[in-house]
Amino acid sequence: MATRPRTRGRPRLPAGIVQSLLYTRISGSEKQREGLSLDTQRATTRRTAAAQQWAIAGEFCDIESGRHDDRADYLRMLARARELHDAGANVTVVVARLDRLGRHVKERVTRWEELDALDIRIHSAAEGLVSKMVHDILASVAEEESRLTGERTSETAQQTRSNGWKFPGGRAPFGYRWRAASAAERAEQAPKTVLDLDPERASYAAELFTRIQRKESVRAVSRWAATLPADVRDGRNMNYHATQQLLRNPSYCGEYVDTEGDRHSGRWPAIVTPEQWQAVQKRITDHARVPHQAGNTHLLTGMLFCSKCGGRMSGKSRAREARGPVYLCNSWRNGASGSRCQTTALGTPLEADVIRQVGGLIATLTDPRLLRELRRQWETLRRGEQQAGMTKQVRAYQRTIAAAQEQLGRAALLLINGALDEAGYQAARTQIEAGTADAERALDALRASAAVVAPLPELDTALATVGDWTAALVTGDLGTQRTVLMFLVERIIPRRTGWGKYEAQLEGPIWEALSQVVTTVATAA
Repeated sequence: MATRPRTRGRPRLPAGIVQSLLYTRISGSEKQREGLSLDTQRATTRRTAAAQQWAIAGEFCDIESGRHDDRADYLRMLARARELHDAGANVTVVVARLDRLGRHVKERVTRWEELDALDIRIHSAAEGLVSKMVHDILASVAEEESRLTGERTSETAQQTRSNGWKFPGGRAPFGYRWRAASAAERAEQAPKTVLDLDPERASYAAELFTRIQRKESVRAVSRWAATLPADVRDGRNMNYHATQQLLRNPSYCGEYVDTEGDRHSGRWPAIVTPEQWQAVQKRITDHARVPHQAGNTHLLTGMLFCSKCGGRMSGKSRAREARGPVYLCNSWRNGASGSRCQTTALGTPLEADVIRQVGGLIATLTDPRLLRELRRQWETLRRGEQQAGMTKQVRAYQRTIAAAQEQLGRAALLLINGALDEAGYQAARTQIEAGTADAERALDALRASAAVVAPLPELDTALATVGDWTAALVTGDLGTQRTVLMFLVERIIPRRTGWGKYEAQLEGPIWEALSQVVTTVATAA
């Protein structure tokens, strides 16, 4: 089919039979704005195509923010435009307004240049056919408007939270529901929609916390939750990670955490008391440090880590061995890749070295010369120990979110290139977005729990038990000795120094802070 000469920089009128692709879009915040409804946009684009006597080759619609470049029908529309061009058709994309195509300047400019190279025009019912310069300017305006809208929404959310209300948006936590605010609540600066108990599900949410308090594991509780009827779960996937994030959510004790990390009481009903919620947080945190499965059969189980692969090591009794118990690396059993690690460590000399180091440090804590420096280090530790311990988890969740964004981009390219069909893309997108949402909720819960749980007692309280620690290490039973070690030490790494000889490398913020105090005072003396 003959085409007329290209004239870059100026609007080009279509020649011959034009195949028009109509694209409409709204985001959640635009649903009620006059002139932006899907019906209005659909009628406008159809009238435009009819007035220009263009054939309608397809209609595409997204209900999603223009900030997302991987909108399903947006990508389908682009793929259809390429198909029609390859078939020799004269193609035009029709929108009610140019900002319906999106609110990212980079994406808008990139897509304009691609379509322009294919001689595919973009026609706006409001702006008409525009030059590239005008298009780029309007794209910048759309992105700036989106940014300002986001800032206004953020300010509104902060103001809503400062008044004690939960900002409406997204799915209500399990056991809660959104309802219209009453006149009295609106008079107290409540949003139009407020959080309230779901009478059908609140008791099930409370049962999750109760089971954890009964010392059930998160995994066992998640298995129980997954057996609930689908209408009770409201279609939720109550897997391990979803259940853990639910248990970490401070909304269940009627509290929220502000941008500074401070805890405040919210103006919605609590499902559990703050004391219950805090007890659950402590149990989950303690399990991450030393698994509850670690029994009291061997002194160092749960705290001992392999010096070669970093996996946990557990104790095993060897009745036929005169040298006593042995610790074995369990990394292969826990799913670590690579060849099976067969590192072992003899229990008797290793445990003796741990007791020697810990007992020696405890004996120095009663020295009055240490008190001032110890108090300063301890308060610093109380303020920052949990945050430092959370850094690794936060970075892991951030990497998960970044990886999910990259996966969405690759899936979109596969869809555009035809290597992935629509059903495959939607399935991949749903899975990726679910993982991203899980990671984002986990980050929020992690930050919230940091503001609630105080892992260390006051120094005077800890020092009052030093005498008990000494007695426990010398004459206490295995369970008491493990309690002292788990408070002071997080990781123990065995180092073999000779035949049947081992030294223990002790790690953890409390241990390192106390060791630093002792070293500082000893050097000054």
